[in-house]
Amino acid sequence: MPRTAMWTGERDQGWLAPCRHAEGRLALHAPELPGTGRPMFLNPHPVRQRRAMALMLCDICAKPLRNRTKHLLSPGRYVVVGDRALRGYQEPCVCADCLPLARQWCPHVQRLEPWPPPIMRRYKTMCCVLAVAAFAEIAGKGDYPKPAVGYVKLYMPEEAVVAQTRARKVQR
Repeated sequence: MPRTAMWTGERDQGWLAPCRHAEGRLALHAPELPGTGRPMFLNPHPVRQRRAMALMLCDICAKPLRNRTKHLLSPGRYVVVGDRALRGYQEPCVCADCLPLARQWCPHVQRLEPWPPPIMRRYKTMCCVLAVAAFAEIAGKGDYPKPAVGYVKLYMPEEAVVAQTRARKVQR
């Protein structure tokens, strides 16, 4: 079970407050009640997601990924920052030990191609401001008093993604 998944019992109770995992900026918070209700796999819990990204923790076992293999389990989205193309990821990485478990239990991961998934090598984190609709959905409130961080994303330079793809083709 991904540690960052939001549960139905945690929804509709959000508030804004500074967050140490978002560089002290104003951010969306929600109660931390994992196991309450049903898991919502496509909706990450804002605080657990930011913590996992900021501290680089495995999304399954929550162990630090420093000096360990970091597998990406999402395709990411391209973004242009200045004159560079970056690929952004909202889902935390998974360690090599948890990768088989993720593939065994998660239908999304079972459909991933190529296998094994890419490895995150060089990256930067970036705080992302929530859209009004996302705030209302998670917090259960329509009022959005000021811009606030929702999630932290990992960004990897495009050349790192290309190099990994080439290396994978050579290995086959």
